[in-house]
Amino acid sequence: MVMRNFTGCRVGLETGAAFPGLHALVMCWHHGGITNPALPRDDTTTMDTPLITQDVIRSIVALTEQRDQRSLAQSLLDTVSEMLGGVEGWLVNVTPGNPAGPDCALLLGDELRLPPGLVDLIRLRPAPDGFEQLDYRGHSYLLTQLHDAEHERANLLVLGQGHWPANELQMAQGMIRVYQNFVALLRDSEKDTLTGLFNRRKLELKLKEIAQQGWGRRQRDKALGDYLAIMDLDRFKAVNDNHGHLIGDEVLLVFANLLRRAVRDSDLIFRYGGEEFVALLQEAPNDAIEEILERVRQTVEEHAFPVVGRVTVSIGFARMDDRTSPLEALEQADQALYYAKDNGRNQVREYASLVNQHLLEAVHRDGGIELF
Repeated sequence: MVMRNFTGCRVGLETGAAFPGLHALVMCWHHGGITNPALPRDDTTTMDTPLITQDVIRSIVALTEQRDQRSLAQSLLDTVSEMLGGVEGWLVNVTPGNPAGPDCALLLGDELRLPPGLVDLIRLRPAPDGFEQLDYRGHSYLLTQLHDAEHERANLLVLGQGHWPANELQMAQGMIRVYQNFVALLRDSEKDTLTGLFNRRKLELKLKEIAQQGWGRRQRDKALGDYLAIMDLDRFKAVNDNHGHLIGDEVLLVFANLLRRAVRDSDLIFRYGGEEFVALLQEAPNDAIEEILERVRQTVEEHAFPVVGRVTVSIGFARMDDRTSPLEALEQADQALYYAKDNGRNQVREYASLVNQHLLEAVHRDGGIELF
């Protein structure tokens, strides 16, 4: 359908398409109006025809410009706060229905304004299925789960104000649905179709993000480090040649599932191309990183793959820091990988260790580095 806002700007919208949450925003305006945050709380503007104002369009554009998870969630909180004056929001990592669970981790929002008793109450309730309202000490809180664009986990979004008018509730739910559908689109565009892991495009975006953040402003524990590991299935060409590409694809799929289970939940895994995979292990214990990757190698070696039986993997890894950019670390991990491939396969090798043992020659870049 075609809509016109108060400035005469025309907007085309298929309400059943990729962002069905927009339909809720349109109908909220059409049927009930919405509080204008620039006016007193009891002053509302009700439209006679289905309209989307410039502010709503601007909010949706701002939301869908974001690519990293934190910016996406922060944009959603900012949008709801701007559109519905007086609404406070938090994003928390808490396990509903688990009163003995770990302490709540506040991811976004003002910690001082989050009622501590509210978190305890949430722990006693099952996770909300869709949207749920909870009244607590004279305030009404809207609860819903927000799925992470990079991990499988979901965090809890909490929006609160004294009272939720029906039109404002519909407006908030509409923006949340826009967010949820955009996250789903991002995940689909950044996933490898065979394995379901992140693809090379996502790796490039993630490493660019890390490079742009810089290292100086990050408070770092010296016992932890950020690492890149490249993994390559040994003699995989023989699998395709002897058993066909369907069996080869099955091997890749099984390997991807083993890899998911062998690394930490916080680690990101990418299919780099063919039989090569990359793992991004951030804030990993320096004294345990090789143990983590050795667990991957051993898990693969001990698994009985369909039809082909035994498969092994070679792994090279390197550390990223203020002297080593993500691109340099990726190249260093690749050198360590090919040392492992050329010296017996089925092993884990660290670039820095190989250089210290004079088994590899250190390669240093001069000048700036353009990532990808």
